[in-house]
Amino acid sequence: MLVQNNLRDRITLQTDGQIKTGRDVVIAALLGAERFGFGTSALVTMGCTLLRKCHEGACTFGIATQDPELRKRFAGKPEHIQRFMFFIAEEVRGIMAQLGFRKFEDMVGKVEYLSTQKAIEHYKAKGLDFSALFVRPDVSDGRAIRKTHPQQNKLTDHLDWQIIDKLKPAIDSKQKA
Repeated sequence: MLVQNNLRDRITLQTDGQIKTGRDVVIAALLGAERFGFGTSALVTMGCTLLRKCHEGACTFGIATQDPELRKRFAGKPEHIQRFMFFIAEEVRGIMAQLGFRKFEDMVGKVEYLSTQKAIEHYKAKGLDFSALFVRPDVSDGRAIRKTHPQQNKLTDHLDWQIIDKLKPAIDSKQKA
C-alpha cells in the first residue's frame, strides 16, 4: 500500500515482538522492516526469567522494581546486551552473505527471497494464505521499496508557533488568555 501510493520512500517501518535471532531480523527486513525492537529478548539477556510480575514491582531478579533489597539482586550489565546484539549482527551478516547481499538496506523489501513452503506444512498454518505478503510491488516506475528520503521538518512554520507567540505574554504572566 505504501509503495502503491508512493509513500514508502518517506516511511521507516519498525517491527517488534518475538525478534530473537538474526534470522528473525532478516525475515523482517525481507518483508520491509528497517528497524527492529528486541524488548523481551533484551530483558532475558539481562537476567529476566519472565515471571510476569513487572507491574507488581516484585521482580525477584531486581530488573523491574524500586525495592532496594530486590534491586541488589540485579546482576545485568550493559555488556550482556552488547554481546547479544553483536551475535545478532554476526548472524545477520552470515545470512546476508548466503543470500548475496553486501549492504543491509539492499535486503529491505526483497520478498522474493522468502518462501512459505515449510510454514504451510505446519499444522497451525494449514489453510492460511500468505501470498499477499510475498507479492513484490511493481516498482518499474522508480518507486522505492524502502525509506530513501529523510523526513523534512515542516513544524517550523506550524500555526501552533504563531498562536504561542501571540499568547506568550499571558503564558509568562500566568493569566488567562
